[in-house]
Amino acid sequence: MAVSDAATIIDQMRSDRQADILSGMDREASEAILNRMMSREVKMTRFLLSYPEDTAGGLMGVGLW
Repeated sequence: MAVSDAATIIDQMRSDRQADILSGMDREASEAILNRMMSREVKMTRFLLSYPEDTAGGLMGVGLW
């Protein structure tokens, strides 16, 4: 899948879901996608990606439901 297509799809998701998906990719691929995304949630997604996956920070969501 092209980076621009992946960015368009992932950009429509909540930041916690974006982080889940991007954390499963290698760093180069996830950065390429993040750099193409337009949503205001990119900053929050980067914040969530800064936590190790198996910690509370890596598991948390940031929105109110």
